[in-house]
Amino acid sequence: MVPPSTDMAAAYATSDDDDQQLISNLALFLTNYLHHHLRLIENPENQELLINAHLYLIKISTVDDREVFKICLEYWAKVSCLNRIPSIQLTSSLFPNYTRRSRTFPSTISTP
Repeated sequence: MVPPSTDMAAAYATSDDDDQQLISNLALFLTNYLHHHLRLIENPENQELLINAHLYLIKISTVDDREVFKICLEYWAKVSCLNRIPSIQLTSSLFPNYTRRSRTFPSTISTP
């Protein structure tokens, strides 16, 4: 597939349409998978998997394509919201299946 050492921005810039679509699809796959399964893989056993997935997304985020960047940006915004402000309860529409060990996210936003 795509080796972890790949410079995604350079590969995207010099690739044909099919290869660019592969990188775009990889961004969609990773963000959707992580969005729906983060709770399942956010544990010590899968730490390396999660780190590698996020490293791929970091590299894909550098691609000079507005749509690919927006795909990654939406995911990063959701993840940063979950980790940056733990006192805010997020809507279930962001991560409908997401719960942490000590928290669950109800269907409404409320501030402390």
